[in-house]
Amino acid sequence: MGGHTKKYFNEFVLRQELKEELKRLEALRKDTVVALRRRNWLVRGAIVVTAVALFMILWKTLPPVAPLLLAMGALVLYALYGGCLIKEDKGDGSYAQEYKKVVGPHLLRSLDLDLEYRPDRGVPQERFLLAGFFSGRDYSHYCSEDCLEGKVGATQVQMAEVQAMRETEGSSGEMISTEIFCGWFVIADFPRPFRAPVVVEPRSVNSNPPGVWSVFSTRKLRTHSDQTFEESLEQVDNSDFEKMFVVHAADPGEAADLLTPGLKQRMLVFRASRGSGVRFAFRNSQLMIAIPNRVTGKDWFDPNPVKPASDVLQLNAIALSFVKQARSCLGIVEELNLNPGA
Repeated sequence: MGGHTKKYFNEFVLRQELKEELKRLEALRKDTVVALRRRNWLVRGAIVVTAVALFMILWKTLPPVAPLLLAMGALVLYALYGGCLIKEDKGDGSYAQEYKKVVGPHLLRSLDLDLEYRPDRGVPQERFLLAGFFSGRDYSHYCSEDCLEGKVGATQVQMAEVQAMRETEGSSGEMISTEIFCGWFVIADFPRPFRAPVVVEPRSVNSNPPGVWSVFSTRKLRTHSDQTFEESLEQVDNSDFEKMFVVHAADPGEAADLLTPGLKQRMLVFRASRGSGVRFAFRNSQLMIAIPNRVTGKDWFDPNPVKPASDVLQLNAIALSFVKQARSCLGIVEELNLNPGA
């Protein structure tokens, strides 16, 4: 599809159009909340019974050290208590998936966009690793959902939420979660042919100084690379692009031809609008882009199970987020000039 016309929605009209579906979702939401509360109360009851039994046993059998053991036991039970309960405002995910399956496609139809929305589908982990931004050793937990896919003009685009987390054990035995990447991952056809991979990442204090590009080592390309790298990239001018990004390439000459002055400028503008953490990878005739969330822990389309399915404020917030990301697919193609012949 070529140019697009902006269309707007009214949350009250949207609620009326989805009246019957929202009734079904409301019944599912209530069942989900009831089941969740029942489960949490069973967990609470089991922990209380265990705590009382442990207290009685220790008090009778080990009087001298019982207070210390009880204190330690209380800490363990408290940790179990927090880990076993499911927060009501998160739920088990089933209600959220059904809600998104109803609201998302309806919004896409109203916007007349040539995109398909699949809330339960995402970017496969192999494709995420193929970009070369991270290795499988960097994280221990990976998930991807809320996939938008389709054509923008002649360009095929896929865009989905990705979360990569690393869990480590703390000094007291507790699990510590560290966010490696959380945001949107985009895969789009690139209009110009190229052979060797090129990766463009934010320049950090540990990167080469501006004016020097680096060779992409086989370690940097992880286990997905079948390239060999022997050449060193020559110095280039100390431009704004080199100040903001560091470029890793398998073929220095091809990288220089690929990253034209016009493309560099568009990538700088894209960085200014999407955040300084944005990354680009050119592979297999495609452009892969990692766009970190600016808001930590943001759930773009997930409803709160505590609120009614027809809640106008929630419906408005989710619809706004959905429309923003759907139009973002269009914007990425236009901003980076990815349509052939454009």
